[in-house]
Amino acid sequence: MYLKHEPDMHAIFSAVWVLKRWIDLSRPELQGQNMGIDLVASRRPEHGGGLMTVQSKCFAANARLMHKDIVSFSTEAKTHGCEKIMFVDTTEFEASVMSAQEKSNGVDEE
Repeated sequence: MYLKHEPDMHAIFSAVWVLKRWIDLSRPELQGQNMGIDLVASRRPEHGGGLMTVQSKCFAANARLMHKDIVSFSTEAKTHGCEKIMFVDTTEFEASVMSAQEKSNGVDEE
């Protein structure tokens, strides 16, 4: 897994779990819920600490992601105590989902 083994990512994250495993270990009351979250990662203290949720989308390279494609993901992440989100997509557009409106609604590009 890239976030665990790529040296720069490994320096940032101390642990990375598939959502189901994180739920089993930390939040069993969430079992069976579809939250739109793929991974949960724990950031090292020197990188701000806390949890980051990750969602990936496999779309055509020329696709343009829309706010509706990620809104439930960002809402669920905040609901369950994850301070940061990471969104990974296969489109060719840089930050294709980010607009002034999404940023003002609390979606963070970090």
